[in-house]
Amino acid sequence: MVNRYGHWMDTNTVIPLSPSRCLVVFDYYVDIEAIGLEGAELDVYIDEALRDSDKVQQEDEELCRIVQAGLESNGYVAGRYAPELEHGMHQFHVQLHRDVSDLVK
Repeated sequence: MVNRYGHWMDTNTVIPLSPSRCLVVFDYYVDIEAIGLEGAELDVYIDEALRDSDKVQQEDEELCRIVQAGLESNGYVAGRYAPELEHGMHQFHVQLHRDVSDLVK
């Protein structure tokens, strides 16, 4: 995944470890010249941005734990997307399937 926030960009690479576990590797990139800060001010900016990013990542991790627990519960039944909420995603995957199927014929 690639996230861009102004002069800041990060990438998140998800590495599957098992059906229910993964490792996420974060890399950060910043356009230092565009920020216009130097020395201690630049250090503070980067430290704050990393701290904010870590907070969001921790929140995302907690959400993933909750979702995974739901997926492993007896109440979860695998099936198609939620039609009212994810129609666009379903259409995208239908079209992707058609395109890939055409390529392998």
